[in-house]
Amino acid sequence: LFVRALGFPHNLTSNQAFYPIMLEGLLGCAGGVVLMVPALLFKKRPKPTKVEPQPICLVVQVEIFKEHLDNFLKAISTNCEGSRTEPGCLRFDVLQDQQDQLKFTFFEVYKDQDAVSFHREQSHFQAWGEFKGTGGVKNQVVSKCVGQNYVA
Repeated sequence: LFVRALGFPHNLTSNQAFYPIMLEGLLGCAGGVVLMVPALLFKKRPKPTKVEPQPICLVVQVEIFKEHLDNFLKAISTNCEGSRTEPGCLRFDVLQDQQDQLKFTFFEVYKDQDAVSFHREQSHFQAWGEFKGTGGVKNQVVSKCVGQNYVA
């Protein structure tokens, strides 16, 4: 009953994708004390659309020297956050290995080769290049792929 009052879809099937949104809701007032409780609501996830033409996907695996880790994290954060503002960058994720905290994978997706070229001219990418110039990268492997059935 409470669920229906909030408009929660009570007849979900297993193939429907929903994700939670946390909102603060006013529960009530007692003796001048306002009680706030989180109300868990669900919103239907928008259907992803296929990206055409096939985007360029880069999978970059790096291993960092321990003494350079702090500077690496600053440089890759600058690169990642700046890249996400580029009009041709569809995705830029930085993943850290669970077993070896000095190993990272970057997953980058660009609209086309022009977007990759534009990315490489940006100051945030140059910050990454400057970090690499310090000798902080122990090993790097780059795989250039095309997104087969890639959706955004």
